[in-house]
Amino acid sequence: MVVWLHGTYAPAQAAAVYRANVFPEGVTMNRILAAACAAAFLALASTPPAGAQDKPPEKKLTVQQQRMKDCAVKWKAEKAKTGVKGRDAYRKFLSACLKNKS
Repeated sequence: MVVWLHGTYAPAQAAAVYRANVFPEGVTMNRILAAACAAAFLALASTPPAGAQDKPPEKKLTVQQQRMKDCAVKWKAEKAKTGVKGRDAYRKFLSACLKNKS
């Protein structure tokens, strides 16, 4: 027999009364939930922001890529000046622009 504050209980009853007094209903779940929230917060707080990471150095354009870029700028100017449209006109202009190596 175990003597408790409010009476005498059998060992099985004593354990149940102890658990009920130490861990009232819902407290255990609240503790688990609080621990999970704290762990999630710490995990998120310890990771660096996406913008803080070092960016890789920019690649240099090859000669062909630079020509394509220059011709694209020239095409925009040509299109604004003459008002030409269409894929065929663009391809013809691009071909002539890429052949001109100056």
